[in-house]
Amino acid sequence: MAVAARLRAGWVALRGPARRRGARRSLQAGEGTSGDTGDNGDALTRTKRGRHKALIAAVAYALEAIPYDVSELVVVGNLNDGRAAAEAAAARGGGGGVMAALALSVPQAAWDVGVGAVAGAAAVVASMPFDVVKTYMQVNPSCSGGLGGFAATARQLVAQGGPGALWLGLAPRLAHQVPGACICWWAIHAVQRHMMTHHYDTGADGGGHQGH
Repeated sequence: MAVAARLRAGWVALRGPARRRGARRSLQAGEGTSGDTGDNGDALTRTKRGRHKALIAAVAYALEAIPYDVSELVVVGNLNDGRAAAEAAAARGGGGGVMAALALSVPQAAWDVGVGAVAGAAAVVASMPFDVVKTYMQVNPSCSGGLGGFAATARQLVAQGGPGALWLGLAPRLAHQVPGACICWWAIHAVQRHMMTHHYDTGADGGGHQGH
């Protein structure tokens, strides 16, 4: 009898923590018993808030990143294509105009840094409204998620502060992003030229300008 009582006591001791762990998992999954309605409600609220924040972050990040990246790539591509065309025209004896003169007078590394600066500034300006709305939504849990919530938040900011409210913090963001864009595009073009020069066959004519 004494042995049986000890076994039962040990079983109860082992079952207690297991039951508590099971109850905690049930609450985190949004489940529970009728006697745990208060804790269950808190768990559901926390779960919904977490999903809401994740949705806001995903939508807002995409809406900010797309105009930023597209603007940056368009500027870099156009500037480098313009330089290449001007240099080709100058090489054929056609002069090339102001663009050719600029391209031939600016060292390639300095050109790459300048392209990065212009592209980074354009990307910041183009994506600034989306960044402002994203930041506002992230620090205000009352904002609705999704595209509708993003648009509603943008309208609210404009109603409160005018269109300029969507460009608040432009100078600090320019100061943060433009130097990084300069370094980024200088490094990308330097590596690209090295690879094209040393690791790829550019053809019988030498491949022409490889800076873009």
